[in-house]
This record gives sequence, structure tokens and C-alpha cells, in this order.
Amino acid sequence: MHKLCQVLTSLVAALGAAVYPAGHAIAQDSGWPKGVVKIVVPFPPGGTTDQIARLLADHFSQTFNERFVVENRAGANTIIGTEAVVKSRADGQTLLLTTAPYSIVAALYSNLPYDPLKDLVPVVRIAENPMLLVASPSAPAKTIQEMLRVSRERPGSLLVATVGTTGTSSMSNELFSAMAGITTTPVPYKGTGAIISDLVGGTVHYLFDNPSSSIPLVKSGKLRAVALTGKARSPALPDIPTVAESGLPGFETVNWYGIFAPANTPDDITARLNDAVNAFIKRPDIAQRLRQDVVDVVGGTRQEFADFLRKEISTWSRIAKERNIKPE
Repeated sequence: MHKLCQVLTSLVAALGAAVYPAGHAIAQDSGWPKGVVKIVVPFPPGGTTDQIARLLADHFSQTFNERFVVENRAGANTIIGTEAVVKSRADGQTLLLTTAPYSIVAALYSNLPYDPLKDLVPVVRIAENPMLLVASPSAPAKTIQEMLRVSRERPGSLLVATVGTTGTSSMSNELFSAMAGITTTPVPYKGTGAIISDLVGGTVHYLFDNPSSSIPLVKSGKLRAVALTGKARSPALPDIPTVAESGLPGFETVNWYGIFAPANTPDDITARLNDAVNAFIKRPDIAQRLRQDVVDVVGGTRQEFADFLRKEISTWSRIAKERNIKPE
């Protein structure tokens, strides 16, 4: 009888393994994932953020043997999509993939429907890219040093286009003006499309832009690359200097990409997600794909991302107060 029981037990185990593959069994035992997992992106489809989210969703699906999908929920300076994740169950089934405006919005808005430092858990900073300062061919200055000289001689004469007034583009200009002690004239637009037309035509002079959208115009000669806002030159654009080395030491702004989960999401889930993202960015094909858009992989621990986030919010809060910047 004892041997019969052993045989039956082995048979049941074998059948279970046949019905549920090993990866699925592990996921079921841990209580996560349980079906489709949503990665909410608070931007419209298309663009670098959306592309990273879809690459990551595919990697997660293979890693966890479950289906991960991207859900675009744009609007209200990323607040709509972010709030949707905050209100989701803390079970690992809904995640947020957002960018630098998360910390800018946190610094500018006093009445957000969520607490950016308490209602979401920073999981991992995936990657970052510097902004590229580009100029119209007819701009009055072609280098950072010339921009500083012209703006001091004729305050407000440099017209800097921005996407809105609370994004990485506009805040890069605010930090630039603050650190240089100059006055530029910000010209806010609703989107990059209208800016490019006016920038090429000379209606406005400068734009702090994501490199992926400006590089083709620089290569075609329609725009001039002035400087990158990162800490160091980019391997993808080795001939373009940084703002810091061009006359404004210490200047740095980046557009980062990170994953968040609702507060109280089990620690083992966020740890597994962190491990999966760090494995994702170590893939040579992923690093190469992102470098095409001048995006550098970052990775790291959950605590490192949390510390970075607090520093970012503190910096933008200080700039907002000094420059009297109000949300749109």
C-alpha cells in the first residue's frame, strides 16, 4: 500500500508538471502574477517611452511566463495615468512606467491626487537620456558661450521654445537660465511638431529636445546641435559637447525612465521586477537598440532609485520656487 501511494503521488506530480510549466508553477506558488499584468504609460502611443515599455513587456512576458501589456493613459501632465496606478490594487498586476515629468509634477503641484513619495514604490530606474539643445540656423548664437554673451547684452532676446511649461524641455531651460544668471524668453507650445516648423523657420531660436527627434534634423542641416545636457558626452554623439563643459560647470538634466508599483505591493514582487529589469538592460540587443536614441541604460537597486527620485524632486522644487514657476 505504501509503495502504491508513492507511485500515485509521483504520477500526480508528473501530471501537474505537464499541465503547468515550471515557470508558471513558480509564479502560482508565489501568488504573482495571476493573469494579464498592465504596464501603464502616461503618454500617447509612440515615442521612446512607449517603445521601452513594449520591449520591457515582451521581456517580462518571457521571464514570468505571463502576459504583460502596455496601456497608454495620457493626459494632465501624466497625472491621469499615474493616478490610475495609485488607485490600483497593490498585487503586482498594475505597474507604472513613467519619466522625468513625474518628479517635475511632484515639485510644481501642491494639490496632486496622490503623494508621489508615498503612494507609489520606486522599483527601478531603467534608463536615461540627456536633452539636446538645438538651434535654428538663424539663431543669434551658435555656442553656449555665445548664448551667455548675447543674453547678457540683450536680456530676453533668446527665444527658447518649450513643450508646455512643466516638462523636461522647459525645466532644462529654467535651470540653464538660473545657473547662468541670464534671462531667456520661453515660448511654450503644446507639442514638438509645431516647434520644429517654427524652429527651422527661425520664429524661435532654441529648443531643449529629446535627441531621438532632433538628430535627423541636425544630420540634414535643418537644425544645429549646440550641446547635450548630460554629465558627460554621449558615445552616440561624441562631437557634441555638454553644457557643463561649454561654460556652465555642474549643469545636468536628464529624461529618465522608471518603473513604479502601487504602495504596499509585496516586497518580493518589487524585488523580482527589479531583478528582471536589470537582466533586461544587460541584454546587448536592448542596449544597442536604446543607444540609437541616445538613451543609456541605468538599472540599480530600488533604494538607489528612491534616493535619486527624492533628489530630483528637491532640485525641481528649489528651481520652481526661485523662478516662480507655476503649473500649466
